[in-house]
Amino acid sequence: MHYVKTNKEGALKVLKQHIQVNDPEAVMGTYEFFAKRLPRVPRTEVEGVKNILGEIGAAQRDPADFFDMSLIDEIEREGFIQKLYGP
Repeated sequence: MHYVKTNKEGALKVLKQHIQVNDPEAVMGTYEFFAKRLPRVPRTEVEGVKNILGEIGAAQRDPADFFDMSLIDEIEREGFIQKLYGP
C-alpha cells in the first residue's frame, strides 16, 4: 500500500507487468482507481467479512473469529504508519 501511494512510477511498472496491458491510459486509469482507494492502514472491515460469511451460508458466525487486527493496532500505536507516510 505504501509503495503504491508513494512510488507512482514504480507502481505503474509493476501494475503494467501484472495486468499485461500495454495501453498507458488503461494502466494509469487502473493505478488511479486503486491508489486512491487503498487505505493507509490495512484494516479488515467487519461489514465486508459479514457479507462474505452471508454469501457462503455462514451468516451466524462471528466475523471476529476470522481476523485479528492486533498487529495492525500495535504498529499503529507504535507510530509505524505515521513514520511511513509522515505528517
